[in-house]
Amino acid sequence: MLVSDIFIGGELKAKLIFERKRNFEEEEMDTIKSLGSFFTSFIATHSYVSNQGKFQKDMILTIIRILEYHDPYTKGHSKNVAALASLVAERMGLPDEMIRKTYWAALVHDIGKIVIPSTILNKEGKLTLEEFEIIKKHPVYGHDFLSTSSELRELAKYVYHHHERWDGKGYPSGLSGEDIPLISRIITVVDAWDAMRSDRPYRKGLPKEVALKELTEHAGMQFDPSIVKIFVSLIEEQGIG
Repeated sequence: MLVSDIFIGGELKAKLIFERKRNFEEEEMDTIKSLGSFFTSFIATHSYVSNQGKFQKDMILTIIRILEYHDPYTKGHSKNVAALASLVAERMGLPDEMIRKTYWAALVHDIGKIVIPSTILNKEGKLTLEEFEIIKKHPVYGHDFLSTSSELRELAKYVYHHHERWDGKGYPSGLSGEDIPLISRIITVVDAWDAMRSDRPYRKGLPKEVALKELTEHAGMQFDPSIVKIFVSLIEEQGIG
């Protein structure tokens, strides 16, 4: 018999039990361990979605679909970042509510791009300084959109700061280190990973090994080093591509 515990926010929520007559191989045990982590993330995020108003949830998902039409290269990006960011939050032992907020903040982190001209978002060549300054406004726009709802105002804060850097050289506020909200720091790492691994108008997606190297080399500069360490271990343990 093999048992895999599922913890949410440090609290045991369920057990996965696998039983058979012959012993489990080491590879099979690793696979079952990975399943436990994925079920943990699923339960946490599903619990949050279930507790939100259906109208609010549908509106957010509709906005994400509109963004994907506006910027085809981001298709699936927001959902990927949300799923992985919540998995990181769970691995860090954050409370259920923090895991839920991480999921939703990550899901809407790029909604400000809706008002960025598609000619800039989908430009195949290098952006000019003026175009990059326009791109840099999307966290501000996203914050403004979300702040109109009292229920989404806290998520707006995390969206606003998801392009800050650990060394203080990010935007829009130039915050550094732990002054940057924790959820924003998680999103920063996962967002960079998914962006590097995905095709963009100006380049093909980077190989997994190259993307991991970029995260590791920029830990302590662009990224919170402790979050990079946790995220890299998740990628390696679970074979996430």
